[in-house]
Amino acid sequence: MRSDLAYVVCVILMGLGFLAIIAIAMLMQ
Repeated sequence: MRSDLAYVVCVILMGLGFLAIIAIAMLMQ
């Protein structure tokens, strides 16, 4: 079981989602 790989994927997805929220907030201003 490579649970560390799933953890890395989860962190990357959360990071991309965070960047997307920032980009949307800047566009909505």
